[in-house]
Amino acid sequence: SGLERVGEILEPARVRVTAILERGQRDGVFHSHLPPAAMGAGLEAMTVALLEEVNTGALEDDGTRTAVAMLIAAGVPEKQARVVVDDVAAAVAAAEAVADG
Repeated sequence: SGLERVGEILEPARVRVTAILERGQRDGVFHSHLPPAAMGAGLEAMTVALLEEVNTGALEDDGTRTAVAMLIAAGVPEKQARVVVDDVAAAVAAAEAVADG
């Protein structure tokens, strides 16, 4: 079925997210009130919901607002989440500028 195919496509990302959440919980960066796989499923659902909001025009986002929301939902304080996302966005922009030459 279509849902099974989507699950197959997402499986590698889900495994990676679970590993990241496990490490973050172990290091005290992310909340530990949910098992990593369950937290990952919740974050995935939230991501899909926010993407739907972008698609309908209800939310304007280049991905940074969603990334900040995911980190906050995982337990990262808002200011720290914004700094991390801003740093990553700046690094990506710099890499793209170099690639565009």
